Amino acid sequence: MLKMLFRSFAVAGIAIVAATGIADAQEKTFYKMGTFPPGTSVNIIHTAWANAVNRHVPNAEVQLSASGPATRHMLQVAAGDMDFSLTSMISIQLMGAHKGPFKNLKEGDDPAKKLSIVFAHPIGARHYIVFDESPIQSFADFKGKKVFLGPPGGTATQQNLITVKGQTGYVPGKDFELVKLNWGPAIQAFQDRKYDVMMLPGITPDPRIQQIALTSKIRVIGVDEAQMMADPGTKRILANPMNSLTDLAPDAYGSNQMNTTSVKLVDPKVALAVRADMDADVVYAMTKAFWENIEEAHALAPWMSAAVTLDEALFPIPNGIHPGALRYYKEKGLTIPDAFVGGKRVPQ
Repeated sequence: MLKMLFRSFAVAGIAIVAATGIADAQEKTFYKMGTFPPGTSVNIIHTAWANAVNRHVPNAEVQLSASGPATRHMLQVAAGDMDFSLTSMISIQLMGAHKGPFKNLKEGDDPAKKLSIVFAHPIGARHYIVFDESPIQSFADFKGKKVFLGPPGGTATQQNLITVKGQTGYVPGKDFELVKLNWGPAIQAFQDRKYDVMMLPGITPDPRIQQIALTSKIRVIGVDEAQMMADPGTKRILANPMNSLTDLAPDAYGSNQMNTTSVKLVDPKVALAVRADMDADVVYAMTKAFWENIEEAHALAPWMSAAVTLDEALFPIPNGIHPGALRYYKEKGLTIPDAFVGGKRVPQ
């Protein structure tokens, strides 16, 4: 009888524990984050954000989704189908103007108002890469070649088309063939010598480019700074406060990088966007978890400690800062800059 009584208590205890476990699992809230493929600087930074939330914010879990371009992710966030995505100043401007990848938005729609910013970060300089055996030495040599400038529908692709046209006057379909692939297949096709020029954005040293340079000799084609400033289209790119020019050293990717001098590359910054209607306390907790455990993020890549810092988190901001993130930054005593909403300064 006593054994039966103990067994009853044990079974009841197991049931209570199981029920509690189910309740805890049910209380967890999952958040979806649009990102770039693994190995990209964006994916590494977004992984750091997800890790911080998953480890340090109770009952919250961020899940990464690396399918589709950032422009699609932005629309999903605005629609409430996703919680976080990459964004940029030019993307916000194009979204508001219904141009480029957002040209099919309905009149009166302004999904940019449904996006807020958590922090700004680099995406990495735009490398235009060729194999050393290629005759291509400059943008002028893109004539008649197969060139990858980014995934179809991506803002980066639009910006690279402007850059190529500004450097040479070339347009796709007439002067060169535009390769239409997503990031992963594009890298594989380049390694298989299926096309001539690959554009990859990456914070130096980018591991994908390092991998290519392990087995093949490469060159990186730089932009002509004077021509960038002379052409109206590329001059507007550099007028964007989130864009600058940077120097890539001739040995940035080791002995198989065959540049003999440094080259100039366009070096954009981007930002982490969040649903504007996400609960402020939740975004505050996530922002705090990320920045107060930033050493965990910095351990993910050798460039992270210089690229992702609290001091640079708010410059520049391409849209309004989310109230939850803003609360944290004010607590830390950060100077809150104006946002560049639609290219215009707007006080926070």
